Amino acid sequence: MLPEEGRWQERHREEKWKLVRMEFTTFQHAMMRIPAQIVYRLLGWNPWQHVFFRLIEQLRRPLRC
Repeated sequence: MLPEEGRWQERHREEKWKLVRMEFTTFQHAMMRIPAQIVYRLLGWNPWQHVFFRLIEQLRRPLRC
């Protein structure tokens, strides 16, 4: 569901592909534990944060059939 639009389309496509191919443990540390870091560390830096926030924005939009 991650968008691949705009100026950084190639970079977004590459990040999406890496995200899909991640091992579950790596995915868990990169994506699922970010909300815990927000509370615990007040947005401690994570190399996947920008991808996480793009995904959150996409999930907030209504589904299109």
